[in-house]
Amino acid sequence: MKKVLFLLLIFAIGCAGDNAGTKATGEASRSKDSKASVQADSKETTKPKETSAGEKADDSAENGKSNAVKNAEEYFVISDDPTVAKYFDMGRGSFVDYYLPEKRKGQGNEYSVRVRKYSWGAADTSYYREDANYFYSYYPEAKMESVLLPKQVHLGQKWFETMGSWSYEVVALDKTLNYFDREYKDLIEVLCTRLIENEATKKKMSYTMFYAKDHGLVASLSEGRMISYFIELKKDF
Repeated sequence: MKKVLFLLLIFAIGCAGDNAGTKATGEASRSKDSKASVQADSKETTKPKETSAGEKADDSAENGKSNAVKNAEEYFVISDDPTVAKYFDMGRGSFVDYYLPEKRKGQGNEYSVRVRKYSWGAADTSYYREDANYFYSYYPEAKMESVLLPKQVHLGQKWFETMGSWSYEVVALDKTLNYFDREYKDLIEVLCTRLIENEATKKKMSYTMFYAKDHGLVASLSEGRMISYFIELKKDF
């Protein structure tokens, strides 16, 4: 259970890894992007090199992966309805995600505010925005943003989180999951790998995130074990 809770804290803001100024997981914060970060002073964002339709991921050729591009514009949903929440089952607990009506400004951008409330009373807050090419997460304490998900994805596509502690790779474009009698098809699967080894196990922790069209993030698994799974939309939460 402790491992599940630790993984869930990382899962809390989507597919995010370590950020120096973010305290949700102690010293490890959440992340995302191929050095796709906005620096507090320069506000320069480095985009993942593999996002355009004509480019291959760095290792796609060696692995024999297809370069078919999938439009992911509807695979992450930033809601503008504060009265609706997404309900996720965790097996031994649950949480709801919902957006607040107000926005937050940071580094010259405006972010939607998403709150996550857990069944045991804990809560955390995440900040998201999008432009023509990417979905972003913003980390107020670090004054940086990272790419959460490119809007054009293909197999083998990779990027790194802001501080370089996590890597992300698109490993499937048509995944199917079925838990709690709820099936999702045509999912984008992203493998998230921590590049810093665990001191105790000497292993690099990893988990997978699954995005569904019109629903956004719907599931997170670690070593084949379900961490959280989207069940339904709720009005009373």
